[in-house]
Amino acid sequence: MAVVPLLSLRLGSTGLIDLGGGLLAQQIHGTDPLDQIVTIDCGGVVFRTCRRTLHKHPGSLLHGMVQPGGELHTESCVFIDRDNRCFASILNYYRTGELDEPKHISDEAWKHELAFYKIEDP
Repeated sequence: MAVVPLLSLRLGSTGLIDLGGGLLAQQIHGTDPLDQIVTIDCGGVVFRTCRRTLHKHPGSLLHGMVQPGGELHTESCVFIDRDNRCFASILNYYRTGELDEPKHISDEAWKHELAFYKIEDP
């Protein structure tokens, strides 16, 4: 699978700067781990969302990544080597519950992306 956790870099003694989003997100959003912001670099484009958003579709790849043992359970950054234009639609599905196929991709390629992310096409 082409998923690689990225390292966070924390600077300063106060912990207010965290290039990975961990400490800074925790201070901005409170201590609930589901409110922490995670960063997903998909095909070179950076997306940010809360762990809570990724909890919305059990059984899917991104849901699994925020579960214990998943890449985003303890880390705040991950790289996914996939089509970032498709990923924008995938992430919007987590946010809105509506799954819209991007116009630039063939039906067959879209089915492959949905299979990779373990999402059933409604």
